[in-house]
Amino acid sequence: MKKKISYEDIMYEIIDSLEKEGLLPNHLDYVSVGKYDDFSKVKITNLESERLELKYSLDYGGSEGIYLDVEAYDFRYPDSDKWVNVLTIKTLNTDDSSMADMAGIIGNISIKFRKFIDDNWELLSRVGYRIYGKKDKNDKCGISSMVLSKDKIQETLEKMMKNYPSFNYFEIIDQDSLEVIEIVERKQ
Repeated sequence: MKKKISYEDIMYEIIDSLEKEGLLPNHLDYVSVGKYDDFSKVKITNLESERLELKYSLDYGGSEGIYLDVEAYDFRYPDSDKWVNVLTIKTLNTDDSSMADMAGIIGNISIKFRKFIDDNWELLSRVGYRIYGKKDKNDKCGISSMVLSKDKIQETLEKMMKNYPSFNYFEIIDQDSLEVIEIVERKQ
């Protein structure tokens, strides 16, 4: 089973990537992931992808430094508009150049975040079932369809087989565990 992903996982990967690429300023005081709430550790398991976005707050601290706070939508409460801190980056410097550096981090985080979401979309949609169609047994997936309930799998599979006659193998994946629960081969 592939690991479910949390905002903590995403933020650590982004910060690690920014460090390796030398995109974080040398004058940082600290970087803190999910410091204020356990939300950052909650695994993303629903179809929150339309709300997988970040909000940024960049400002001078009350006594010293510049703070960049990154927030994510709290999908645990879909009927609210609650956002929770998932990352704080702070520098002790307060000069204009440091502010510009911190603003640049926002762009780099946004780029890395979007790339992470694009590269890992299957690990983030962990509800229901996915049917992957292949032309041949050893081919990569050529088509796929999402099904939210188990009772809709057969109906969706039949539609896929009818609409895609050149596809002969269909894998049915449980999105929660990402395990293949059934392989259906078209009967010739």
